[in-house]
Amino acid sequence: MSKICIKCGLKKDISMFYKHSQMADGHLNKCIECCKADAREHGKTEKARLYDRNRPNKAERNEKNKQRLQKLKIENPEKYYAQKTKARRNYRKNHSEKAKAHNLFNDAVRAGKITKPDYCWLCDKKCEPEAHHPDYSKPYDVIWVCSECHHKLHKNIRLIRSYYQKNQVSSSYE
Repeated sequence: MSKICIKCGLKKDISMFYKHSQMADGHLNKCIECCKADAREHGKTEKARLYDRNRPNKAERNEKNKQRLQKLKIENPEKYYAQKTKARRNYRKNHSEKAKAHNLFNDAVRAGKITKPDYCWLCDKKCEPEAHHPDYSKPYDVIWVCSECHHKLHKNIRLIRSYYQKNQVSSSYE
């Protein structure tokens, strides 16, 4: 079976089109190559990059997801906890060094070997500080920072990484 692409006008085999359940024949009207070309072209615009960069952080998106999870927790707790467990396992699998460092550090805090200060080391604000690992191979070496400073630290590290990747220079942040 074949189909004509609405973008390039070529007649191609149906396997050259993405599946789409809402189309009459079950396949998109644009061929795979044209879809990929459109996606590449769309991704090049500054507006698209800005949208994609800010999309996960949108307050309304975060709030909507939070409400969805709260609703799921009430209506179907088994599914909710299964999702949470799966996400946690995937994180630990994909970030094993981080997970190991976090576990070792948290065990040391619970055992009383490490005491948590009551102020941020960067801004000296009295608060409930969070532990920041500059190097996960050294799980007990942390910087105690407030959540605002912790966010700024990670933002700066992302900027440094992108600089080194752009300029193809080796760094300790990779």
